[in-house]
Amino acid sequence: MDEQTSRSSAERVDAALRDERDRLVVALRGLADKIEKAPMDRISAGIAWIATAAETLVRTVERALARDK
Repeated sequence: MDEQTSRSSAERVDAALRDERDRLVVALRGLADKIEKAPMDRISAGIAWIATAAETLVRTVERALARDK
């Protein structure tokens, strides 16, 4: 594989990752909006689970980002 092909491949991977990141951000913002608008009695059962999952996701992303430094 020559340098130009390798660079092109890396750029495609970067673009795909940006797209996925942007898709995740939109989904999480939408979820946050729905949670904020929902009556507390309707979300109380699942809110702890969602909070735990979100905290786990944040820690996982932070570890991954720290590894890249």
